[in-house]
Amino acid sequence: MEKTIKIVAITLGVLALIVFIPFVCLRYTTRYKEKLVDKTSSPDKQYILSMYSVGEPYWPFGGAPGRLILEMANSKVARAEFEIANDGARFDEDSWDVTWCSDRVEVVLSGNEQYDELVTMYFDGGVERKSGGPGGKDGGSQRSGGP
Repeated sequence: MEKTIKIVAITLGVLALIVFIPFVCLRYTTRYKEKLVDKTSSPDKQYILSMYSVGEPYWPFGGAPGRLILEMANSKVARAEFEIANDGARFDEDSWDVTWCSDRVEVVLSGNEQYDELVTMYFDGGVERKSGGPGGKDGGSQRSGGP
């Protein structure tokens, strides 16, 4: 009797792992896995800006989440999360336009189903966002981080 209970418990535990492990792997891949899409350096090669896709686009026709990371000498200076509306498709290296300035980097994020979004990442760690609205009107601005 005791041996039977032990065998049933082990069998149920193995079956639970067989179901649980693929579920966790799928969840990680669709929500959290980072993939480097593109990388660019400042003209003086001091700063590196990287664009990552995070997980998969929301099903069925949702936006694709991403992350911008500004680094100097392998330490993170600034970080910004974003979402590109591209009819359920992933974004690629053509989805951003980068302009380096003396104290900041300006990134314009573009998607097929959204107005362009300007993300300004300052070398002091601050991040500012501006979303374009209809007719080129500013849809909002927000600054965070920095001194």
